[in-house]
Amino acid sequence: MHKSLQLSQEVSEAESNTTSPSIPDSQTSTTNHPQSPKPPSAETIISTLPGVKLPKTPAQWLEANIFFQLLLKYLPGYDNLNEFTNAFQSMIYKYFAQNYGTVNLHNDQPTNTNKSVKGLKKQLKHLKVLGHNNHNFDKQIINTRKTLRSKILSLKLSKREEKYQQSLLN
Repeated sequence: MHKSLQLSQEVSEAESNTTSPSIPDSQTSTTNHPQSPKPPSAETIISTLPGVKLPKTPAQWLEANIFFQLLLKYLPGYDNLNEFTNAFQSMIYKYFAQNYGTVNLHNDQPTNTNKSVKGLKKQLKHLKVLGHNNHNFDKQIINTRKTLRSKILSLKLSKREEKYQQSLLN
């Protein structure tokens, strides 16, 4: 399942033949300690992007993998690893953001509880039409549904309460 990375014989021989001239053999250790990469400077960090929603079915994942494999040849070469990594990450982010939407942690749209049930149903129908192929409306649809359900439930409970009060009076 896991693929192993094999170096060409020329590269492995070249690495074994080179020694660091500044460090004597007595001071070199037999264990190699990986060096952690330098953190990016403040200039390279522009802003934090919102999270993206991911595919849920194997077919959607397969489609995404095929998309990335097809566009892999248009990425910059491996000679500049930073440029390649930035372009590849940007391509992945844009794909998922456009096809599945982004995660909005803050609810920017306040739910309007002053609307009637009829108005909420109209709004929900309109949002479903807009969100048919666009997942950016999912949060609004969910919030409108919740508001509509709570409104209907409160109306049912108030009608039951009225009927109960009338039955006590009669």
